[in-house]
Amino acid sequence: MPDVGNITSKEKEVMILEKYDIVVVGAGPAGTTFAKLVASKGISVAVLEKRQAIGEPVRCGEGLNEWTLQNHKIKERHFVNQKINFGRFYSPNGKYAYMEGKEAKGNIIDRKIFDKHLAILAAKKGAKILTRTRVEGVSKAKTGLVVHAKRLGKKVDYHCTLLIAADGVESRTAKYMGINTTTSPVDITTCAQVELAGIKIDSPDHIDFYFGNEIAPLGYIWVFPKGKDRANVGVGIRANQEGKKAPEYLQEFLKKRGWENAAVVQDSCGLIQVGMPLKGLTRDRFMVIGTAARQVNAVHGGGIADAMDAAAVAADVAIEAFKKNDFSKKFLDQYASRWMKKYGKGLMNLVKIRRAFDHADDDDLNFFVEKFSIDLMENAKQGNFKKVVGALVQRPQILRLARYLI
Repeated sequence: MPDVGNITSKEKEVMILEKYDIVVVGAGPAGTTFAKLVASKGISVAVLEKRQAIGEPVRCGEGLNEWTLQNHKIKERHFVNQKINFGRFYSPNGKYAYMEGKEAKGNIIDRKIFDKHLAILAAKKGAKILTRTRVEGVSKAKTGLVVHAKRLGKKVDYHCTLLIAADGVESRTAKYMGINTTTSPVDITTCAQVELAGIKIDSPDHIDFYFGNEIAPLGYIWVFPKGKDRANVGVGIRANQEGKKAPEYLQEFLKKRGWENAAVVQDSCGLIQVGMPLKGLTRDRFMVIGTAARQVNAVHGGGIADAMDAAAVAADVAIEAFKKNDFSKKFLDQYASRWMKKYGKGLMNLVKIRRAFDHADDDDLNFFVEKFSIDLMENAKQGNFKKVVGALVQRPQILRLARYLI
């Protein structure tokens, strides 16, 4: 990392210098959740967002469980399009398993409104939200770090005591800090989604998942209702033996459902990292959180809840760091250890489950759906794989997948 003293005098003349205790790069749920929590303790914080509108473009199925909102004390619900009470998991043979109870209760949200709301909550606590601000590098200074950015066509340097990377997939900010964020292609899911309007949804409080190697290889299709007559319909895949892309699989599904001519009010494509969480989460004066740290559920690909949870852990450590005036990697590593103990091990177990599913054929998937239960999934997430295997021994062929759980 270059020293700030390497900048030429000519460049210094056109730069603006702003100083904050903390600079957060990225105004997604991780970045703004972190900013709200530290700002509430009187710590000055700026959130730098490269896009002109927070929450756009939408590259998300927009599902969010209810307990995440409750845990993070978000009382408002104006961003909720549809409450969800049940889930259905369809196997290749057309049969389905039912999910209900606490784990099934959630919301299909408007991500643009939700992300903006989180930013507003952070701003109300004192955080400064800066859109159209693109980070171009990071340098060391005597008393902290300097984030080099371009905002509204002008070069701006942001001096900070602590820097937070919350800038999403393969974080550039983490790379500037010497962390390798490159993801193996086998751990990247390609997604395509459309929001359809004018369609008939029989059970708008149900979300549906469809599995099968022909319709979504190494992935699944989802239908997330946003009301009685509209829904997000998407597909995520990682295998592409036939050369087909995610939008093609999506169009095939829409045709089967009779929705190929439905009105599309929004479409999107994107990438999701579904591998192991990033190993290096800290450096001196630096932490990486959320999707930038690969803190994602590898089974369903969702990351909003995990990002907000990680942000809360990181914020607690940051607040303690300012109290003790200690921003060393050794001190900040408390974030990594606390997060690993509370959330990380569960996410790593989900990666193992996903890798086992990678080797499942359609008969295996039919069997999994038939034996599905919340208890079974919870045992798997907690790493109780002996119980999982014990529940599946009725199909001996499935034991070949057990080695991927070790």
